[in-house]
Amino acid sequence: MSWHCVLDSQARVSRKIVIRCGNSSRNDFQRLSSTFAWTSNCPWPQCRRAPAIVLVVGTGSAAIGRDATGSIKREGGFGPAVSDEGSAFDIGRSASVAAREGNCGGASDQLTRQIFPHLGVKNWTELDLKSAANADAVYPRVFPVVAAAADAGNAVAQSILRRAAEKLAAISYRLAQSLKLLQEPFPVGKTGGAIGRSRFFDRAIDNALRATLRNAIITPLQVQPAEVAAWIALQLYRNRAGAAP
Repeated sequence: MSWHCVLDSQARVSRKIVIRCGNSSRNDFQRLSSTFAWTSNCPWPQCRRAPAIVLVVGTGSAAIGRDATGSIKREGGFGPAVSDEGSAFDIGRSASVAAREGNCGGASDQLTRQIFPHLGVKNWTELDLKSAANADAVYPRVFPVVAAAADAGNAVAQSILRRAAEKLAAISYRLAQSLKLLQEPFPVGKTGGAIGRSRFFDRAIDNALRATLRNAIITPLQVQPAEVAAWIALQLYRNRAGAAP
């Protein structure tokens, strides 16, 4: 069976999550919520009323899932102070700590030499000042540096991404456990600005998910977020029009 998942890209949660990687900024998942398009009115044939989880990895991170009864829950997505494990923000922050500590010699130094010019700083003091003023404008921008370094074989970068993948798998596991999906096959869709940016990171996420969720069927999302947002907007319009006196 082919599984396809779609996610409402415009609904609301407590924190605005903007997926930013490198020089791009996308609002595909500006406001994550527990709203899936698996409904009987869904315009696409691949939409199903079936258990599934969508793992979103961008500047922030969250997992959103649905069980067989239609119950929808979310894990994460509340900001870096209390969640967003394994996100671009988390990875950038972890990379800054690891590079500063320099425990791995050449690999750490190499990462530092790549981070500084990418952020336009000359030393850790300047980076600290920038991050203190606006951490969201600093740490997510470190992610593409770490992604490229990991693909090039940097041991520190690979360790950081491997740990991030484990965190994302843990988020997905907690959600699957809450939805009581652990004993049955279910799809896990991946999306977000940090997906598809690094071969190493993509493989690490898949490996971590397979190790943690033995029954998961890992798949990319097959419907573009913009399509889903348009469909949700249409449904909201119809619902409000029907409720009007």
